[in-house]
Amino acid sequence: LDKSLDNVDENYGPIIKNKLAVIREEDCIGCKKCIGACPVDAIVGATNLMHSVITDICTGCELCIDPCPVDCIDLVDISDEEIKKFLEKWKEKRYDLEYEID
Repeated sequence: LDKSLDNVDENYGPIIKNKLAVIREEDCIGCKKCIGACPVDAIVGATNLMHSVITDICTGCELCIDPCPVDCIDLVDISDEEIKKFLEKWKEKRYDLEYEID
């Protein structure tokens, strides 16, 4: 659309920071409610065992927080540089997969 996004009008809403879900594993009871709530399947774990977030997949959408009965999920801010590292890592993995398919 050839429009610059540098001039965002904050009157139409705040600028959303990059976030990532982190599970405090020592507090997790393994109820699996966060797994069902995650729209991108970024949380792994088994019943009654601690769960973990796959950081390369997590979008920071916050949908896993409310279902958690023990409040063991935090959202942490991540920098633009960290996002760039994730993207570069993803691109490398994607290339590897395309190479293996051909």
